[in-house]
Amino acid sequence: LYTNMEFKNIDATPTLITPNNTSVTVMVVGETARAENFSYQGYKRNTNPYTQKYNVTYFNNVASCGTATAVSVPCMFSLQTRDN
Repeated sequence: LYTNMEFKNIDATPTLITPNNTSVTVMVVGETARAENFSYQGYKRNTNPYTQKYNVTYFNNVASCGTATAVSVPCMFSLQTRDN
């Protein structure tokens, strides 16, 4: 269904320009992972050992717009609906 989607490179040479007093936010999207299998969600196994030392904010009330990465990720980070 989505095999003919063309990848669009927005910026081939991105540069981070921030003042010294600005923080950078990194979002880790576990798009195909089940929320119930994250230790941040209360799962008994330590599934997030590499990020526990950071001040992580875990958002547990989110939904994806589809099952294909090319559709769901852009939709999650925009104000558009799945149809748009």
